[in-house]
Amino acid sequence: WHLYHVPFGGMAFQAHRTALRQWRSMKKPEAYAHFERKVLPSLRYNMQLGGTYSGSTFFALLGRVDSCADLRPGDRVSLFSYGSGSGGEFYPGVIGPDARAACAAVKLQAQLDARRVLTVAEYETLERERQRLIDCGDYAPSLEAPAGHYAERYAGTGALVLKGIQKHFREYGW
Repeated sequence: WHLYHVPFGGMAFQAHRTALRQWRSMKKPEAYAHFERKVLPSLRYNMQLGGTYSGSTFFALLGRVDSCADLRPGDRVSLFSYGSGSGGEFYPGVIGPDARAACAAVKLQAQLDARRVLTVAEYETLERERQRLIDCGDYAPSLEAPAGHYAERYAGTGALVLKGIQKHFREYGW
């Protein structure tokens, strides 16, 4: 099984095809069939999340475990991750005995299904705020925007949330 860093899903096939060329020459349809067997199930969540950057490799691992009933403890996976085009790492992994239970406990699909649709105006407001604060060393997040979101999704849930940033150091709270 092969897991790739996929800031956006279209990169995974190109990465896999490049890796296959090191093994043997394949025509595009044969390479895609191999990709469908070895990689595509891992993209279950990445295709729903969009650009997650460094977290994408771990969402791929979660997708692989949650999507493949034939995956067993002890099965080997390959992981490839890179950062900003300046370096990369290809490393092996082994599925642990508690992997399926740990992934199920996350309930990622339920969380994705519960996402709130934003209006264009809400999105634009949040994006302007993000742009304004992107390089600030001190920041306290608003619990009011978008309207009611914090109260609806986080208050009282015990989730870990960003409380603020002081002198470029993040502070989180439950």
